[in-house]
Amino acid sequence: MSFVLVYGSEAILPYELKVKPTRVHLVGGTDQELPRIDDLNVIKEACEVALVREATYQQALRRLYEKTVKKRSFKVGNLILRLIQSNVGKNKVSSKWEGPYHIVGSPRPGAYYLEKDDIAYSNTWNLVQLRRSYP
Repeated sequence: MSFVLVYGSEAILPYELKVKPTRVHLVGGTDQELPRIDDLNVIKEACEVALVREATYQQALRRLYEKTVKKRSFKVGNLILRLIQSNVGKNKVSSKWEGPYHIVGSPRPGAYYLEKDDIAYSNTWNLVQLRRSYP
């Protein structure tokens, strides 16, 4: 009765178990445990370095954004222009803005209720779609 021991993708024959060629010495045993633990530690350290680099990149990106973006807001009673949403009947020389509108209220930052000629609109308008109007 003969048997074949399979280790990984290679087969170890019974006579190799008695003779122990170099292939068997290099593959098997507890000698491989320490290098494998070292490899795992190196991988963990590389992951930690990557996390630190990602955090510093995110902080630099946030600082750049805060430096370049101008924060703006409107107060109740300001005159503003509203972006025209529809392209029907527009040509290249027609205005992109309509108004002026008065700001009536603000339910949350960046959203505003508008009024024109004492007619209040029930929907809110985002800050991106509004622009200050100077009389």
